[in-house]
Amino acid sequence: MGLNNSAQNGVPAEPKNIIAYGKLNAHGADVVASGILDFGNDAQGRARYGHFDVSFERGRKAEYEIIGDKGWIKCHNMWAYPTDDPVISWEAGGKSDTIVLPKANHFNQEIAHFSDCVLNDKTPLLTLADAKGNCRAIEAVLQAIKQA
Repeated sequence: MGLNNSAQNGVPAEPKNIIAYGKLNAHGADVVASGILDFGNDAQGRARYGHFDVSFERGRKAEYEIIGDKGWIKCHNMWAYPTDDPVISWEAGGKSDTIVLPKANHFNQEIAHFSDCVLNDKTPLLTLADAKGNCRAIEAVLQAIKQA
């Protein structure tokens, strides 16, 4: 689960509450996990929830979808095989499209970006605060699973 950069996109960096169920292996790692992240209400009083469903025991599924009050965007295969075409679909304001992106190795892109930041004194897109927030959220999910 990643909540990367969520504070910069209008969502609090960390959820206010987490409800999660799952199955942990003998080492405490999640094998199956499903849950809801509660980010509280927005300025108009609308609830902001995120949900997740991950498993190493089911068929391969590597997608995410973000739904807002003006539309949605879906990444169909965020962990693509080298032979897969990355595909993103979106809809907003009565318009929609599906875009096939060029193949790329995301690990190489992350390394190149981080190297550029170090060499040129730039701030990474995902900061240390983002990483710490992600870790706290993941820990909270694991704790919720243990208490369920």
